[in-house]
Amino acid sequence: KPPHDYSAHLYERYRESFNVYLSTQVMPALRNLRDEHMLHELVKRWDNHKIMVRWLSRFFNYLDRYYITRHGLNDLNDVGRLCFKELVYAELKRPVK
Repeated sequence: KPPHDYSAHLYERYRESFNVYLSTQVMPALRNLRDEHMLHELVKRWDNHKIMVRWLSRFFNYLDRYYITRHGLNDLNDVGRLCFKELVYAELKRPVK
């Protein structure tokens, strides 16, 4: 309840934490790779990302149950997947083809 409801801030920080991690850790590791090496690293990073999304969404389950439902936002699993799609896949989809 206001003024101690930090749900909106937590939701944004959740998204921001993925964006920072993907921009500073995942993308630099993938940018210099080509062909099969890049694909292997991409699969490894995607698997790790799915694990991180699963655990973080469990930690912030309150947001899924209350805040997200009330405000009609993407659930935490979708936010994690969308961050990967927008930051990693969007940049690498051309070199992967």
